[in-house]
Amino acid sequence: MARQKTLAGFDYVTGQAISLLTTEWRARLRLLILKGGFRRVEFGETFGHRKGGLIEFEVYGTVQL
Repeated sequence: MARQKTLAGFDYVTGQAISLLTTEWRARLRLLILKGGFRRVEFGETFGHRKGGLIEFEVYGTVQL
């Protein structure tokens, strides 16, 4: 079984640094988008925005849907 990649990030809701598997970040992005939010990538970092634009989390890497 292949080892999954872990990416560091920051959760703006809890105010804490977190590290999740890429698949876990992808699942969080999908859920956020289903709730009306969106994904933004800038300078190699991925941001998850809630509906209305508030940033929910930041990933220190690019997470594809």
